[in-house]
Amino acid sequence: MAMRQPLNYNTKIEFAPEEKFTVPKTQVAPEEQYGAEDTGTKRPCGRVVGIIRRNWRERGYCGSLKPTDRSTYGTSSVMFMPIERRFPMVRITTRQADTLMDKRLVVVIDGWDIDSMYPTGHYVRTLGTIGDKDVETEVILIENDVNTSSFTPAVHEPLPNGNFEVGVHIADVTHFVRPNTAIDLEAHE
Repeated sequence: MAMRQPLNYNTKIEFAPEEKFTVPKTQVAPEEQYGAEDTGTKRPCGRVVGIIRRNWRERGYCGSLKPTDRSTYGTSSVMFMPIERRFPMVRITTRQADTLMDKRLVVVIDGWDIDSMYPTGHYVRTLGTIGDKDVETEVILIENDVNTSSFTPAVHEPLPNGNFEVGVHIADVTHFVRPNTAIDLEAHE
């Protein structure tokens, strides 16, 4: 069974004694199993004793729905798999599961019940079809906190002389310079 993964590092966890490290797989619903197999090996377990601060992204998480063997009609509960594997799957309820199965989506987390392995959330929007270059580019931008909103009409207005002013502003380029590379050595001169 996969351990419940925190969405932030502001959680206080109390680990169980080593003799209690094995957790029965029967506690996890089949749709919540994320490729985990019960090998009988001991796994660390514990309990969350406090959440210092929630750090859920307001803009949401990019990903896709976990494929299912069954067709879904009407409202159904499905598992959303974020692109970033360090985040857990999110349970969402939708009437569009079949339509959204091959799409990249944005989902926001609403809560995390104490007796559930995964948080619950809701569908925000569809980015496009999985594998499409523009869609995957937008996913990368969103996941890395790059603003993907369109420019306001004022940005497209020329200056009084008819020219346009274009500026590229980088706050700290040293973040992108690797130590002991040619550009780093030149900067030290």
